[in-house]
Amino acid sequence: MPPPDNVKLGPRTRAIVDGAVWREKHPFPAHQAWADEIEKVLAFLESQDQFTRFQSRLCAWERDGAMAEARAGFYFHRNGFRIPRWEPFAVAGIPGDIEIRWRNTEPIFIEVKCLSWEGELDVSDHVKLPPL
Repeated sequence: MPPPDNVKLGPRTRAIVDGAVWREKHPFPAHQAWADEIEKVLAFLESQDQFTRFQSRLCAWERDGAMAEARAGFYFHRNGFRIPRWEPFAVAGIPGDIEIRWRNTEPIFIEVKCLSWEGELDVSDHVKLPPL
């Protein structure tokens, strides 16, 4: 189930989709606006020398989390923050996601969390209403 025929992919997005394990299960990206936004984020990763590192995660089932991290970095960078390090360590041996700096501040450690549409869906949480 690749993207719809009317969605044109940029070269970086095409590389992700072509190598993805989820390619036959998800029409990602399903809309042109999403494809354009994803290509901008991937171009940003490339400008940060991070595209290759992210590529394997984006092609795997951890795509949503990897995109959330990439989008967070893109957002901070676009809004004037510097990114001195990707995968900084706050605890030895356990990397975080991004370290950012605003002007002359101390480094700010960022850990990105992402919900997906599949996450924590439990039918038992829904209240059953009596028939009318």
